[in-house]
Amino acid sequence: MRYEIKEALPILEKLLIEGKLNIFIGSGISIDSGIPTWNGLIEQFIDMARHIRFVQEKDKKAIHEICDMADKRKASGRFNPIEIATVLKNRLRDSIELTIPQSQAYKDYHNWIGSTFGSNKANQKHIDIVSTNYKYILTSNYDDLLQSAAYDVGHIRLSGNTFSFKNQTEIIKLINNEQSAIIHVHGIVNNLEIDELIFAKEDYNKIILKKYEGFSFALRMLFTRYSTLFVGYGASDPHLEEVLEELAEYFPLIDSSYSLPESFLITLRDKADIILEKYKERVGTNLILIDDFDQYNNLLSHLKNIQPR
Repeated sequence: MRYEIKEALPILEKLLIEGKLNIFIGSGISIDSGIPTWNGLIEQFIDMARHIRFVQEKDKKAIHEICDMADKRKASGRFNPIEIATVLKNRLRDSIELTIPQSQAYKDYHNWIGSTFGSNKANQKHIDIVSTNYKYILTSNYDDLLQSAAYDVGHIRLSGNTFSFKNQTEIIKLINNEQSAIIHVHGIVNNLEIDELIFAKEDYNKIILKKYEGFSFALRMLFTRYSTLFVGYGASDPHLEEVLEELAEYFPLIDSSYSLPESFLITLRDKADIILEKYKERVGTNLILIDDFDQYNNLLSHLKNIQPR
């Protein structure tokens, strides 16, 4: 279903006041802080890989071959970000040097992670989000800007309750005790190895489903208990799509005695065609249409004023 903002606001306000609304943060929220978009991240990842200082010539040669092919694909209009990033990451993961903290290759990778995601300042969107009484704040972003914003505006407890998929036990305890938290579903900048980068569904299956079943279970708890507002979201996160699709299979959206809480995706009107609407409808996600990003900012600010933390 599609909603205009004026139609969606009463629904979101009611959910927020009742403590039944989570928010999921995508990369669009951090753009104003200098964090790259998804495609920009892939391009920077490729450039980083090209400049890693390997000792092993075989590693250097293999990585340069993939990067050169990525350049050719981009020039010919065949640039597939997820495909390229997955192949490149898998080859980097095979390098012994990237597992040795003393190696230059390891330092080059972690310097890139730190400079890309760890040296920026929170923007007004981050501040509005942590200042709103959402039950849980989820994000696929690697940066720690939400945690920083929460600390800066005095929400020390929320800032301290910041976790990644590696903290599955702590997250389940918080959910059972209904304590709010910031949850990094793809990991966080200060603890992110090359084999833990999540680019595609296969990464979700290998990293989350098989190694961190407790975290996967925690996400299912959240999506079956709360509605979710997706913001700064490119409409197709490989990790969360997997979770939502699985839940939709367990709990059919029609002809069922129980249906999942509704989710909402804010999207520009010119991107909200019938294909996106139907694609999201199958996993219980409604579209909220905006005409420009000023409306985006106003919506976040309005919800903060309705139910401040």
